[in-house]
Amino acid sequence: QIISCLTEHVQQIVLLGDHKQLRPIVNNFALAKHCNIDLSLFERMGNNNVRCQMLANQRRMTSEISEFVKPMYDHLYDDPSLEGRLLPSVHGELEGVPGMVH
Repeated sequence: QIISCLTEHVQQIVLLGDHKQLRPIVNNFALAKHCNIDLSLFERMGNNNVRCQMLANQRRMTSEISEFVKPMYDHLYDDPSLEGRLLPSVHGELEGVPGMVH
């Protein structure tokens, strides 16, 4: 929908998001594949060599959680302000990582 609003006079557009997160939900699988509407706008831009810039410094996840997503992001690192920050341990779960039962 945003593309339909752009004119030839637009010189720059700033979009915030992440091309490696969840794709759009399309209820008709055949249509999604045939028309390629199961791709996010960011995926389309990346597939067409549009220059995108990704942030590398993350401040939201503790290091225990960010370790799970770092293989998908080439240059992701934890901000020094997260050093020593741990999630509270819950009995029966891997320390600091909710949902990881050991």
